[in-house]
Amino acid sequence: MPLQCSGIACIDESICEMDHGGVRVRIPIDDVRRLTLGYGFQSVHPKLQNIFGVALLAPGAWAVFHLLHWALFGAALNLYEAAMLLCTFFGVALIITARRRGLYLDIDSTKGTYRFAFHQTPSIHELHAFLDSLDQHLAVPISSAAPGISYSNERNERKAA
Repeated sequence: MPLQCSGIACIDESICEMDHGGVRVRIPIDDVRRLTLGYGFQSVHPKLQNIFGVALLAPGAWAVFHLLHWALFGAALNLYEAAMLLCTFFGVALIITARRRGLYLDIDSTKGTYRFAFHQTPSIHELHAFLDSLDQHLAVPISSAAPGISYSNERNERKAA
């Protein structure tokens, strides 16, 4: 039975972030050094994401202005202006996803730190059952920095120390 909770799953010998039924990010279990449950911005770099979102809104706003000009006065609509309208949608999407808050799982691996977001907030019982299953499956230190959710597998922290 694969371990899974709100978009985070252990499949084969990897821990994965799932997105609409497909694997979005896959980290081999052997590379995982530590897991930390947290609450806050689900994006790793929300400020940078907001900056890029605003930067994409500028050409998108210019394209919207030209679209309105084209609609009102019948000017020629260039293909690049129509394509720049996508900048507006991408900019808005970046800003919205940068501000999304919720539970996440920080995974410290040998290749860097990854942040897997829970798609829906699981119940406290589902979350503890998932973390207990991860504890048995991964055998790495797991802790919680999320307010109101206490979890720590001390025996693995003693092994790692």
